Amino acid sequence: MVFIEFNKPHNVVFIDFETTGLDLNKLKVIEVALNTLYKGDAGYQDLINPNMRVSVLTEELTHITNSMLRQHGKPELEVIVKMYNYIKDIETSLNDGNIYLVAHNGNKFDFPIFRNLLAKYGFMIPGNWRFIDTLNMSRKIRVTPRNSMAILCSHYKVDNVAAHRAMSDVIALSQVYLYLSDDICMAEKYNGCWELSTEKMNKVIKTREFPAYLLEWL
Repeated sequence: MVFIEFNKPHNVVFIDFETTGLDLNKLKVIEVALNTLYKGDAGYQDLINPNMRVSVLTEELTHITNSMLRQHGKPELEVIVKMYNYIKDIETSLNDGNIYLVAHNGNKFDFPIFRNLLAKYGFMIPGNWRFIDTLNMSRKIRVTPRNSMAILCSHYKVDNVAAHRAMSDVIALSQVYLYLSDDICMAEKYNGCWELSTEKMNKVIKTREFPAYLLEWL
């Protein structure tokens, strides 16, 4: 399936963090990326200097080296402010309605990191910022026996050109989200996205109620 290019609502924000490990109590964030479905959106991406050496395993997995972090990593607060403002600018452009933050395994990893970082610097998460975990979507629709991003990308033939770099993961995630949304519609879980044409994805993406429906469905 080829998704048709058009300006899509950008109230769905995909987010990914690269970190020094998996323990939420010990890890340091070393890269942040956010992007939307909106055509032409360059998104936001930055490295964060963790003020420590990252392990060889982290370097091998992410291809983010200690040298890169020393030379290009920014202070954590600077990145968090830019990340927060990126989302707030989207919220302002919408005038009303919800912002939907989407991550894979977000409920157990990315969203706690996101909340902890904002709380650390005194930022409040508005009540209209909602959270959708594509891992839960994939488990419930049962498109594959296992539901890692790598398996879902393989299943949907999504090319993640630089896996474990935040922006590449975010772009791949946005495509996986669209395919999962399409499968939910094909399973008749959400009748509101059906059209008598081959372009039903247009309505999925353009229907502002669809992300809200996902939260209820999940």
